[in-house]
Amino acid sequence: MILWTVTVLSNIVFSLHVLNDYSEAISSALKFSFAYFLLLAIYNPYSIEACIKNCILGYIPSDQNIRKVINAIEWAVNPRKFIALATFYTFFGAFIAYRQPVFWIVIILWNISAYFTQHAVKNCLKEKYPNRYKIAINQKS
Repeated sequence: MILWTVTVLSNIVFSLHVLNDYSEAISSALKFSFAYFLLLAIYNPYSIEACIKNCILGYIPSDQNIRKVINAIEWAVNPRKFIALATFYTFFGAFIAYRQPVFWIVIILWNISAYFTQHAVKNCLKEKYPNRYKIAINQKS
């Protein structure tokens, strides 16, 4: 959650820095944040679902669901796979960064936030549901 908050706040700060109109800056920040979350959800929907459903709302996951999320996270943090998401963020952000070079900082933060979000979800499941997590890990092996 903290990572997402920092990411959204960075979008707001960037928009306020570039635009003089506060309402337009907030609107732009929401658009940037929507793009960030949309690409992250497309990249690994299982981890985002687990974060919202199990970590934030507190629904208890099944062992099979935890195993599915862990497998998806391990796939997502694989450097070869993660390059795809980083490339998407860079591609979509490059058009903005071309005119406003400060936006490269936001793009870097998007990539860092996306990577650590995967680990945060895994740690959340491990801390909130330790017995189910252990069972899921043992079944995976």
